[in-house]
Amino acid sequence: MKPLRAVTDLMATLLAAPATPLGASTEALEGVADAYARVLAFAVEHVPGTQAAALSAPTAEGTWVYVAAHGFDLAPALAPGDSVPELRPGAPRTRLVRHAGSDDQGAPTPPALRGRVAATLSVPVRVAGELRNYLDLYSLDDDGAFAESAPAWGELVAAQLGALLQRLAFEASLRAAQARLEHEATHDPLTGLPNRSLLCDRLAATLARDRRDGRSTALFVIDPGPTAHLVQRLGHAGRDALWSASADGMRAALRDGDTVARCGSDALAVVAGNLRGDVAAHSIASKLQHALTEALAGVAPGSPPQAVIGVSLAPDDGATSAELLRSAEAARDLARQRGAPAVAFHAAPVDAAARTRERARALLVAALEGGRLRVRYQSVERLGDRRLVALRLLADVADLTPDGDLDDAGVARWNGHALVALADDARCEEALFTALLETASTDLCRWRDAAPKHPWRVILPLSPRLLRDGRAERIARDLSERHDLATGAIAWALAADRVGGVTPSLLRALASARRAGFDLLVDDVNGEGLAMRVLAELPLAGMTLAPATVRGLGTDQRDDAMAAALASLAAVLRLPLAAVDVAEASTLERLEALGCTHASGPSVAPAMTADEVSALVTDTAGAASFGDAFKNPE
Repeated sequence: MKPLRAVTDLMATLLAAPATPLGASTEALEGVADAYARVLAFAVEHVPGTQAAALSAPTAEGTWVYVAAHGFDLAPALAPGDSVPELRPGAPRTRLVRHAGSDDQGAPTPPALRGRVAATLSVPVRVAGELRNYLDLYSLDDDGAFAESAPAWGELVAAQLGALLQRLAFEASLRAAQARLEHEATHDPLTGLPNRSLLCDRLAATLARDRRDGRSTALFVIDPGPTAHLVQRLGHAGRDALWSASADGMRAALRDGDTVARCGSDALAVVAGNLRGDVAAHSIASKLQHALTEALAGVAPGSPPQAVIGVSLAPDDGATSAELLRSAEAARDLARQRGAPAVAFHAAPVDAAARTRERARALLVAALEGGRLRVRYQSVERLGDRRLVALRLLADVADLTPDGDLDDAGVARWNGHALVALADDARCEEALFTALLETASTDLCRWRDAAPKHPWRVILPLSPRLLRDGRAERIARDLSERHDLATGAIAWALAADRVGGVTPSLLRALASARRAGFDLLVDDVNGEGLAMRVLAELPLAGMTLAPATVRGLGTDQRDDAMAAALASLAAVLRLPLAAVDVAEASTLERLEALGCTHASGPSVAPAMTADEVSALVTDTAGAASFGDAFKNPE
């Protein structure tokens, strides 16, 4: 076939068959690799005499290497010391090399085809006039090799590839430009945060999702600090640095699904969804305050904290984005009136509870500094034989809950997890854990000396933050060695709704703690804080029903169903399922009937001081160890 006729036929094929690998449209192509694959397949099918094809491309060092192949494996197993050849073509021109027993006549051959190639047709591929690739076609027929028209066909295929690559590059540049324009239209140029328009869009989406799921959405409007003062002191660069540092700190402090935005020239905003109430929103506000304080200290050391935060909660403070934003801005104005730093909620009852919680947090910090932490212990009994298997540490602070003053803020008397939540907000979780652990270790040593044969074991609350970063294990190891206690004498309990996402770092920390001998329990399980599927994947030593679920047994079918489901899961995993705060003796019978294995609370035994525990438990026969008794529910 004559070259001109070949070109004419190929063009007719391309125009008449848009479904061929070289269809004119690039919409179906997934990228350059897809274009390579289609061109090579087309070349092998249509260039006379071609049985295999490859594409080479230049490297940064100026050499050429293979990037795609059709009809053979581009990277087969190589012999020791062998490697894919670096192509060093001469002038960018079409070359037809007929091999005579070797492959070193100016046309390199892929390792998989060595000794099999009769001829190589090498065609340059140009994009916008620039040499981009070489299209190498291989004939494996010893007698026929390439037809006379093959170079013309090869050059046309290479031209089509160049056109495809040029169009792909053009479309990619258009997409990049469009994405850049869209980003500039929806983001703040200084901080890179979403602007007010995008904030409203994301807030609307979060509201719709949380409305469907029965959860709360919180909107925080934030004034990060004295920007006018910074301009006078450090210039506009100092103000810009504060905005950037504040944005970075807030992003790092929040969950992956939360949105941080710049809401106007003097405010930041945060959208946090999937919340269970105002206590969770106040905890987030505390994290934001801490992040903003650190940002200000980094930009202007010595400056006092100046951030004010206004918070609105859906659906109570508004059902739409506009309503919620107005409520949060009004709450921000209220916080300004109180004087920075401050947090204010739009709803008066919620705001009062938040202020009470802030007072409780301050009392906790003062109590830790002054050594006024109070501790009680509550016995955990096995329901089958009412044998004492562990003691739960319950903590309180003097004057923290006088006459139930802080109950509305969710800080009940002797609630260790409530103290842990306050300590997390105040960034004193390590001090609290160390104080609780020191007290428990001292008491364990005293009990052990008084009743050495008794299998002593204490369960104390733990902040997930301490577990994730390894501080809990380090502190507990040091104290165990100092007091000469086995690590199994103290177990840790995590509140299910504070664990957060199950990340690789958490799993590594859990596994490390278990290897060191520290047992982990999850408290307040009700199927919401942690899904049962997640519980089954964690290396735990036990689970505890949420007190609200225990209180609803016998009156709410959903609580009975949840308790039964968790008992079945615990039985499959061979883990104990405990109940705390059991107030009625009749509840113990129902718990045992549902499959619960352990219980504590007023109906089991009252909370006791360390001295009362010593007087209650004498040197009597018991389980081989608290660990054995608590890990084996049967």
